[in-house]
Amino acid sequence: MKRGLFIQTGLVVLTIAAVLSGACDKEHSRVVELPRYDYRNATSLEIRKIEMRDSATVFYFKAFELMSNIRISPDSYLLADGEKYPLISADGITLGEWFKGNRQGKTSFKLFFKPLPSKLKEVSFLEGEAPGDFKFYNIDLTGERPAKTKASGEMPAHLPDLSTDSGMTTVEVDLGCSLKGLPPISFRLMNSPLIPPREKGNFSVDGTFDDSGKAVLRFYQNGVYPSFLMFDNGNSGVMYVIGNDFYTSPGETVRMTVDAGYRYLTEERFGLKNGKKALPFYPKYEGTYSALLDCGDYLSSPGEYNLLTDSRLSCDFPDGASYVNLLKTIYKEYSDAISGDQALPEYVKEYQQAQLKGQAVSAMLDVFAPVELSNEDFAWLGTIGLNDTKIVFNPYLSLALKPALFKAVAPEGDGFVGALSTLGPLTAKAHTGEELTPEELALFDKCEYPMFKKCLERIAVEAAEAKEKEENLLNPADKVEVKAPVGKVKSVPDAAPEKMLDAILERYKGRAVLVDFWATWCEPCKEAIKQMEPLKDNRFKDVSFVYVTSSTSPKEEWVDMVPSIAGDHYYLTKKQLDTIFKQLGTNAYPSYLVVGKDGSRSNTFIGFEDKILKTLDDAVLGNLR
Repeated sequence: MKRGLFIQTGLVVLTIAAVLSGACDKEHSRVVELPRYDYRNATSLEIRKIEMRDSATVFYFKAFELMSNIRISPDSYLLADGEKYPLISADGITLGEWFKGNRQGKTSFKLFFKPLPSKLKEVSFLEGEAPGDFKFYNIDLTGERPAKTKASGEMPAHLPDLSTDSGMTTVEVDLGCSLKGLPPISFRLMNSPLIPPREKGNFSVDGTFDDSGKAVLRFYQNGVYPSFLMFDNGNSGVMYVIGNDFYTSPGETVRMTVDAGYRYLTEERFGLKNGKKALPFYPKYEGTYSALLDCGDYLSSPGEYNLLTDSRLSCDFPDGASYVNLLKTIYKEYSDAISGDQALPEYVKEYQQAQLKGQAVSAMLDVFAPVELSNEDFAWLGTIGLNDTKIVFNPYLSLALKPALFKAVAPEGDGFVGALSTLGPLTAKAHTGEELTPEELALFDKCEYPMFKKCLERIAVEAAEAKEKEENLLNPADKVEVKAPVGKVKSVPDAAPEKMLDAILERYKGRAVLVDFWATWCEPCKEAIKQMEPLKDNRFKDVSFVYVTSSTSPKEEWVDMVPSIAGDHYYLTKKQLDTIFKQLGTNAYPSYLVVGKDGSRSNTFIGFEDKILKTLDDAVLGNLR
């Protein structure tokens, strides 16, 4: 009996040992679903989950909304506490090769890295340290999710009056995290000021976060207008919009904490499927109009009360009058619904009504209206109370400021829109360097809105500053005792617009030339210039690089950019460049012209392409023809 018991006990012990042995052989893993992170620069990548195994750390990526090809470098790595954990292999993607996903622009893949220590609480994913490389900073490995909070605190009773003054505005931006040991993050604040009106592009201020995740931006502001932030977009070299519009009062200091992992997120992260709520883009915001950021929290969906999304407006219409008649009906429906919504505080109702007016203006624009509209069709806009400062709540304001709108809203030239229609073009005229007449200057003195005259005074100050900088950048042939920057400002030839291109090229007779037509606000232009810079000292050392822009690029921005772009720079009037563009058969930026040593010219290139480099090689060798 005792022997038998002993045998049975031994079998049990052996069985337990075998089970334990099997358990030890089985790999342990911990999974974090939809991890939070402090920053990402990728509009097209999302981390769906992270699996931390004994043998590897696995990142599960989803690529979506792929508008262009992307690729993942085999040199990608994880970074934690100053130590790198290299990429081992990939599944579902070929490392180092371009891909675009399926027909819907979607795909999924896995990246396998050297295993992470189990006690780590966060890690960063870096494809590299260059601006275009994919980056996810401070990825949470605990699975914790902060609670959602409002940006502004209490809701005011009424929408405040919008300032029509001018002043130097300061925006303090905080990522709310440490960036110590990580590659720097550059970003851009963009806005569309009412004055001086910009024919192309937005006003921009560039900034870079320090190691503590903070940055300070300053810009001179005329009146209130919306701004937004843009961050580096991984693998494309172009910045992308992130977060919502925000409004600032001229001369104030705004303090904001941003959640840079917010934009372009999957449905799960928005909480549409699993009930988990994402943080707002501005977890904290201190400023005059901070409460505007919370107005959307009172709506059932982002598109509620937005007449631009009403399907009835996308139907076919026999003429503009029938379209405007339907627009009137829809506008009244939405306006009545906002007024009668008991769930909305009065402040939110006032803001939504102001937004609705802006949407009505936008619905009349060419990009939205499904039928061509006459000036008479705009008359209805004059009946909905647009002639005040709340017109800035139009998200497409820069597109909407057209003579037909001015005539409909302020036929006598009175009120805020009346002042905008009269003095706005004059500030634009002054901004391009043209001198105003005494009669035109007198109009500014009579205006009740101080921002117009202050804008004019600021333009004079900026013009003087730009002139001083330009003097220091003049080509040595035009000015003696000049510092030697990389880029040189050249004097514009005294020639008629139709002879201007020939007059410029005459200066480079006998040399191969690349003429680059660009603009300070054109992102593809600037990206192409960056690609060309490293080639100028070797492959194309015998090429003269000529950069031509016009007064559609603010001169103060142009002067600031010239030193960093090797070559000769010409600043033409809009009429001069328009004439050249007509001769070359283009109206796009960037456009290029290659000229050979013998004066032969290539066809016009619209957009930067590799063929330009081959054509330049031929021009240097005298084989352009």
